Amino acid sequence: MTEMEFALAVAEGAFALWWRAHGNSYGIGSFIESHLDSGATVVVNCSRASIADACERFPNVAVAEITASEEVLVARIVARGRETADQARERVLRKVPDYPGGVHVEKIVNDGPLSDAVTRFCSLLTGLKNGEVRKPVPVNAETVEPLRAP
Repeated sequence: MTEMEFALAVAEGAFALWWRAHGNSYGIGSFIESHLDSGATVVVNCSRASIADACERFPNVAVAEITASEEVLVARIVARGRETADQARERVLRKVPDYPGGVHVEKIVNDGPLSDAVTRFCSLLTGLKNGEVRKPVPVNAETVEPLRAP
């Protein structure tokens, strides 16, 4: 999609959420609204910068921050082949915005076996569906405690 096509799609309401990051434009299709209206749990991969918009538009937003150590993140970014090691390190070390107050955040550290992070993520989704996840509390990037797979 060209930049012009993306701008037109935004203007036409094609996206429930959209943002720009790292020189690219991203959007989550507005079709998710019908799923939410039917009571479904919807999972999206988005930018931290779009979370405030999500909280304004949708009730019951919870965030699963999937992260890893600096070394692992840099290696994964470099492996994509779009950024040098220096660019990847700069990206990993950049200042990121705090989460909006009141949003529930679970930090999942994905440094070990993928199955561990998948188990933790699935447990989070199950807890959300069953209403077992604790009530939202104000957080910021410095106060979010990492949760590791059992």
